[in-house]
Amino acid sequence: MTNDDKEYGCAIVNMGAEITSLMIFGRGAVQHTAVFPFGSMLFTKDIATGLRVSIPEANKIKQAYGCVASFLFGENEREQIIEIVPFGRTEKRELSKEILCDIMQPRAVELMQHISKEANSARSQMAEALLRHLSKGAMDVFSAGSAPQPQVHPLAKETLEYRYGLVTDDLYPKSMNGLLGERFDYVITVCDRAAEACPVFPGDPERIHWSFEDPAAVEDEGARRRAFARVANGIAGRLRVWMALPAVQQRLTVPAPPSAV
Repeated sequence: MTNDDKEYGCAIVNMGAEITSLMIFGRGAVQHTAVFPFGSMLFTKDIATGLRVSIPEANKIKQAYGCVASFLFGENEREQIIEIVPFGRTEKRELSKEILCDIMQPRAVELMQHISKEANSARSQMAEALLRHLSKGAMDVFSAGSAPQPQVHPLAKETLEYRYGLVTDDLYPKSMNGLLGERFDYVITVCDRAAEACPVFPGDPERIHWSFEDPAAVEDEGARRRAFARVANGIAGRLRVWMALPAVQQRLTVPAPPSAV
């Protein structure tokens, strides 16, 4: 990993047998770390179940032929034949490397979804821009996340720009650590993981949690774009209802504007 990788953003995933660790880099330093209670043994068990072989045999097959993305195959790998002996039998059985990939790929997708949920690059930035827009500048608004990415997700910016006509040049992911010690009137979380990791801020601000799906975790490109629009609309709707509450309206009339994060 180069210094440029650390500066512009990258993630390192280290998978052991039972545990997977994650390190997210950005702006030249570690921005977030996480540990997941699962590892490569899940791939082994999937192979053992799918091919009806023992765990030791499945582990050998995984190490010798395992692949989780068929587009990584070389010219002749797709049809490469693997010989196995199913559990309880003596005769050999043949299968292609592509079939093995089909068994392993769903688990890899699941892992990537967990990693995606650790990254903050969409929801809080959309909420920041929308609240600033809806309040017409009457609120000081800050966004931050438990695991900020180096850049705001392109579809988050696209959604804000084309659906709401907002300028997104100043948006960038920020860490909660940079706001520790600040005083806020409200702390609003839009991600379940962020709500769990949210620190305690001075002055006992009112805490509000709205749970929204992570649109960046949606696999299909078209469905992902629709998910971003759906989440943005949902956040905007919640904000409009919240801003109409008498307590919030009263704060908007006082000289010092309330703050939300």
